[in-house]
Amino acid sequence: MALILAVGFGIGFRRQTSTLGLLGAVAVGLAFGYAWSWVMAVLGLVVRTAEAVQAGVFIGVFPLAFSSSVFVPTQTMPAWLEPFAANQPVTVVTNALRGLILGQGALPPGHTVGGQVALALLWTAAIIVVFAPLAVRIYSRTVRRHPRPGGHATRYAAFSALWLLWRESHLGPDGQTRAGCSLAAAPHGPSDPNPAHVRL
Repeated sequence: MALILAVGFGIGFRRQTSTLGLLGAVAVGLAFGYAWSWVMAVLGLVVRTAEAVQAGVFIGVFPLAFSSSVFVPTQTMPAWLEPFAANQPVTVVTNALRGLILGQGALPPGHTVGGQVALALLWTAAIIVVFAPLAVRIYSRTVRRHPRPGGHATRYAAFSALWLLWRESHLGPDGQTRAGCSLAAAPHGPSDPNPAHVRL
């Protein structure tokens, strides 16, 4: 977002509203990007290969982007496409950003800045409500079906490392603890992983 703004201002773009309007546009854009990231998370969890992810993103993004008001006004589109194009989330968010940065004159007739911002936030919330729990559910199901291998070995290795750290920090060269206590026995391998025979 910062790079896009920097490039835009660098090539001569200037806001026509207040600084508050510009900050509001940045907030709406970031919120919509966050919502869309959950859609991409679901897609990444469902498909199996990187090529399939690219194809899925193209299938989802292409109709929304090219049937929106990003490139041309929706009023110039065919009659059968205009209702969908005028009300789909990319168009609504685009109108909200234009209204916040360029003012009321940048919006199609009959639209207001406040109305488009409210619709953009509603679309953002709806996408999050639908796709965030779905992504979490798919991820949890995937983890249960395909648990990470080596879990017990990893836990044992971590315990062994902690035990060695304790031994180095508490035992002196004469077998006595630094606090003056003795160690009767210590684990000697995988068959005895618990320091249950330590006598202080």
